[in-house]
Amino acid sequence: MNVIFVALGVVLSSRIDKRQPQYLLWTVIILLTFAATLFFYPQDYGPHITVKIWQYFFGYPSDLREGI
Repeated sequence: MNVIFVALGVVLSSRIDKRQPQYLLWTVIILLTFAATLFFYPQDYGPHITVKIWQYFFGYPSDLREGI
């Protein structure tokens, strides 16, 4: 999937003449590849990686802390 995003970025980037829209395009492509990598990252055990990241930045919900 990431290869498709990058290939699409290369094709669209070659059609854009100005630099600023190219920077915006590649920023979006990088964010899409990052999101796809996180979403499809396999987990052997425990919660999904996106849940772990959410808990790292925003903490556990209060009702889950009581059970820990």
